[in-house]
Amino acid sequence: FVVPRVPPTDFVLKPDSTGKGLIATWKAPDPTKVNGRVSFYKIIFRKVGSKVENTTEDIPVRMHTSIQ
Repeated sequence: FVVPRVPPTDFVLKPDSTGKGLIATWKAPDPTKVNGRVSFYKIIFRKVGSKVENTTEDIPVRMHTSIQ
């Protein structure tokens, strides 16, 4: 399990066209600072005001560093 020394950049979160989902986009970390090959990104989120524990989503790199 390898963790990059730097995070992805230009992270943006916006509503999708239905208004019921979210689209997250980002740029991959500088390849000279990743300590190996990145195999997935982990996104942790919680609805504002929610008392429920964080929701975690592992996003495979094959999704071209964006999720919907």
